[in-house]
Amino acid sequence: MSLRVASESVVSELERGGLEEILSPADSARYSKRVSSYFSLTAQKKPFCFVHPKTTEQVSQILQALVANPDARFAIRSGGHVMWGASNIDDGICIDLGLQMNRTSIDKENRTVSIQPGARWRDVYKALEPHGLAVAGGRSGGVGVAGMLTGGGISWYIPRVGFCGDQLVNAEVVLADGRVVHANADENADLFRALKGAGGGTSASSRASTCARCPTTGSGRATPERSADHVAAMRRFTDDSERFPDSSYIVLWNYEPSRFEDVVITTFLANTKGVENPAELKQVCDIPPMARDLRQTSLHDFAVSMDQPMGMHNYWHTTTFLKDERIISKAVSLHAAAVSKIQAASQTGRFSSLCLFQSLPHYYGRLGAERGGGNVMGLDRALRGAQRRHAADEDGTVRGVGLAAAREFWEGVEAFAREVGGFVDWTYLNYADRAQEPLRTLRDPGEVRRTAVKYDPTGVFQTRAPGGFKISDV
Repeated sequence: MSLRVASESVVSELERGGLEEILSPADSARYSKRVSSYFSLTAQKKPFCFVHPKTTEQVSQILQALVANPDARFAIRSGGHVMWGASNIDDGICIDLGLQMNRTSIDKENRTVSIQPGARWRDVYKALEPHGLAVAGGRSGGVGVAGMLTGGGISWYIPRVGFCGDQLVNAEVVLADGRVVHANADENADLFRALKGAGGGTSASSRASTCARCPTTGSGRATPERSADHVAAMRRFTDDSERFPDSSYIVLWNYEPSRFEDVVITTFLANTKGVENPAELKQVCDIPPMARDLRQTSLHDFAVSMDQPMGMHNYWHTTTFLKDERIISKAVSLHAAAVSKIQAASQTGRFSSLCLFQSLPHYYGRLGAERGGGNVMGLDRALRGAQRRHAADEDGTVRGVGLAAAREFWEGVEAFAREVGGFVDWTYLNYADRAQEPLRTLRDPGEVRRTAVKYDPTGVFQTRAPGGFKISDV
């Protein structure tokens, strides 16, 4: 049976089950809007039908209909922010949690927040701010909750509380056979650990509860002549970060021709206690900028300002290495070479590229181990380091060249890091390209594999949902 025929059969079963109103077939207006709502053009695939559940019970009903047809294939979408389209599928069924399962509720007495998986972080922050609350969530407002949490999650609060997934206190989970279970430190604890860093390859989450915890934030831009200053500042900030858990600093070399003719250095700073000009960020702030914007703002407004433009093809790669200024400088020069290569191939000039560094010290892993039974990410196996993320957004005229340049850049940085003894074999899932293997670098891939077999013994999420990284491939 072809995939389209299998999908048609599943849709007919869902209609017979009374779910017609939550279906968006390809000829509907809602279908087109949901396709175009994916952040990256690379992810804007064409499923046979979207299904937009409103409740956990409907998620269960949908999964059971899919599993009953052995030829059916599906994807699960939260925010749809995975650049390479892991949360979408051509000709299959897309379970779209983002349209109707996106609410946030607050338990003030226990200081917890229950968030449905399709919520985006900007909406979570907006719901919490009137109550004087915040959570460790996405730095970009358009990122979805479920995918970000199950991949680990980096927030402005990471120096104090660890990864966003470590703040989970409970997850309501729909298993492949349709059963609904809770996962927390006391109940289904092995599933709870796997949900924190191994991605969504064992189940579909329908609700997450996380601990509730505003900032001074800022950004600046400098010319490439200040590269050495920012490289030194990043190394020193990484050295001292455990002493100053309320401050964050990321720096990127970015090419954005709609705004600047050349590569510029952009910095993002935050202090979650609202302290203006904290001493630990003085070295960064003392570097003469082209422009600077330091102010007190809300988490919601800062997250919205961090959103990247939609409507581009995107390619991301990531690697981890020791805090070695030589490696950072080499990455900056390789990025400049990649930009030149894409410029030469582009007919329109409509592309952008960035090379981003952020601290990833060893103690982040320790924070995770201290909370709720720990996670499976394995960062505590790595030494103090800095992480580099690269993204290239390009128009169709340079799509192949852009992807090739991005991968060549990534491979070049890793090769140099190995050469100087600074490579760290750990890959952050949420930034990884499909060609990378983040599950291989988990603390214990065998533990995650056993958990997947226990809760999904027939391998539905390993074989019937093609998107995302699969522990069965490790």
